[in-house]
Amino acid sequence: KGPYWVIYPLSQYPELDHNEYHAQMVWQVNEMKIKQK
Repeated sequence: KGPYWVIYPLSQYPELDHNEYHAQMVWQVNEMKIKQK
């Protein structure tokens, strides 16, 4: 498990466009699996 990343929609919420949020972002995703319950 992990690491976990947070991706913020900066184009929809320009108030999130600050260094504190940029430090938490990932710019490349290697793999994503979505399971349906």
